[in-house]
Amino acid sequence: MRCAIVANPAAGRLSPEGKLRVLEEPAGILGAEVFGLDTVSPDDFARCARFLSETHDLLVAAGGDGTILEVINAVDTRRTTLAYLPLGSGNGLRYALHYPKRLTEAARRIREGRTRAYDLVLCNGGHKTLFGSLGVESEVLRRTATHRARGIPGLWAYGLGTLAAMLGGYRRVSAVMRLPGETIHESRLLSLVVAKLPYYGFGLRVIPHARPADGRIHLLAVAYPLACAFPAAILSSAILLPLGKYRNPTEVQVALDRPLRFQSMGEPGPVSDRFTFSVLPGALRMRC
Repeated sequence: MRCAIVANPAAGRLSPEGKLRVLEEPAGILGAEVFGLDTVSPDDFARCARFLSETHDLLVAAGGDGTILEVINAVDTRRTTLAYLPLGSGNGLRYALHYPKRLTEAARRIREGRTRAYDLVLCNGGHKTLFGSLGVESEVLRRTATHRARGIPGLWAYGLGTLAAMLGGYRRVSAVMRLPGETIHESRLLSLVVAKLPYYGFGLRVIPHARPADGRIHLLAVAYPLACAFPAAILSSAILLPLGKYRNPTEVQVALDRPLRFQSMGEPGPVSDRFTFSVLPGALRMRC
């Protein structure tokens, strides 16, 4: 089996040289070379991943949730088997896969694992993801990125980003969600989470009942005041119950009273006031 590791130079806090050092032993375990650290843009990284997917049997994405998102949208996920080495900050996928923290142990899991078929969510007919949201998270992530650029790590940066969004007076949105056999109206929507995984980054179980291979979209509409949203997410993670209006359809159409950006696995996605989400059953081949 020909295996390649494609590593994102922009993921996490390590330099490209630092990533190469920490990936040396996992690469030896997998019998793989490391590529991608010399790429200079997301498009360049996507081209690298696409080329490797055509020349190797297994493509291992090394980075954060945004890295695996870029790879998922760059390659044919029904033909290319992917795997994941967590090198990012939030690493929600690491928690969903129950991966160990040490990269060498994760590499052994990949080497000794089997290929599983997981679902993907399709957004507006073109963007594939494992989890995302419409609402306040895009503003939180924008402000979190500012704090990270100042050298504030991980969860601290996210907490400060949340506080900044609260103080910045984020304006909630009115939404109509059309599901098969049901229409939901929400006049003060804070966030609409669309997911295949129970976890956001940092181990927060936002939708505890979500499963990666059940053929459903897991939908959570949250209308808490912004000041309560972060504590509610922590409580949801602790008691394993979704705090909000939870549904699990196969598709949903969303109409908003103003355009919003879809936050996809911690990265900026499409912008619109109309969204369609549908499930792609078994569209992701993952070795884990």
